[in-house]
Amino acid sequence: MRKIDTLIVLIGSLTKAERKQISILLGGTGGARDYKFLYDIIIKEKEPSGDKVQELFKTRRAEASFDATTQYLYEKIIEMLLAIHNSSDPTAELLNELRKVRLLY
Repeated sequence: MRKIDTLIVLIGSLTKAERKQISILLGGTGGARDYKFLYDIIIKEKEPSGDKVQELFKTRRAEASFDATTQYLYEKIIEMLLAIHNSSDPTAELLNELRKVRLLY
């Protein structure tokens, strides 16, 4: 499975609250970012396919690397989801505190 197809499945599996939070976090960086543009394409398409998303991206962002942008957006969404869910999970909070202690030790 191509990375864009995996990204489409990942974004499609997000809850409405997660989509809203991720959209806010992506939009908060300022400027016209390629990865925000790619995210918006996937969100706005009724039935996005990898080829269709790539074509739409390439027509508007010809100078940008589609593969690099896809990889970056995928990693960014995973990081954001971990941050969102870690804040409500006591076990994750304890593990993070343990990592801090190990780092400082």
